Amino acid sequence: EKGEVTFEARVNANAVIGKDPVTNKATVQLGDDPAVESNTTSTEIKAGSLSVAKTVVVYGDQGAVIDTEKEFEFTIGLKDASGEPLEGAYALNVAGAKGTIGNGQTLKLKHGQKATISGLPEGAQYTLTETKADGYTVSAKGDTGTIKADETMEASFTNTYSAKAATL
Repeated sequence: EKGEVTFEARVNANAVIGKDPVTNKATVQLGDDPAVESNTTSTEIKAGSLSVAKTVVVYGDQGAVIDTEKEFEFTIGLKDASGEPLEGAYALNVAGAKGTIGNGQTLKLKHGQKATISGLPEGAQYTLTETKADGYTVSAKGDTGTIKADETMEASFTNTYSAKAATL
């Protein structure tokens, strides 16, 4: 009697990049039937992006001026869809300056700047953490999330400056 057997195999994004990518081949044998080799599965990894925006405001009417040259540091945590640390370097664009960034690394933004990290695999989980700066209270939106294919996830950080909150 003939029938159909289907199965699905998943590999993480690192299996299809690098020096020795996983080959796309499977051998199936049922009972005494001859083995059948197949390589019809797709290794396409869909990708998305993450943007991070920084805004600085002054608390109340303190007469203070926003320091547009002050840099704020962010650490990015990246995990794959199964929760394991995500390896690799991903394209980074900060206000036109290009580079790369990976799990556990940092980027810096000034008031009004935006960073975009692209090529992140679908399902990757991200966490952005801003290093505390004296005199500033931070509020974050979208600082954790999951990358969706062909979309840009958005995170924004607003720092409110208060002269009273500064430590001397």
